[in-house]
Amino acid sequence: MVIEDAGPGMPPILATIGTVVFSPRLREMVGFTEKDMTFGEAVCCVMKEDLETLSEAFMSAQRAESGGKLRAEYRILNPATGHLQVIQSRTNLF
Repeated sequence: MVIEDAGPGMPPILATIGTVVFSPRLREMVGFTEKDMTFGEAVCCVMKEDLETLSEAFMSAQRAESGGKLRAEYRILNPATGHLQVIQSRTNLF
């Protein structure tokens, strides 16, 4: 998925990531299939109050000393159900 799909209002760090591959579990949790979930749609699900925290976690995970580990907790509004969900992200960027 390519960042050009991100759209306006994207935090700067999130707009600089090259290509993002979403896990099947994350796509399922937010109500999307692989072929219809763009990066912009995924970020648009994140509550606005949590975007800065998520952006900072991405910045930190991109530093060599982090080992690429991204650890973040954020809330999303599930577009399929309309329910608020808490996501605890534990992933490696590289």
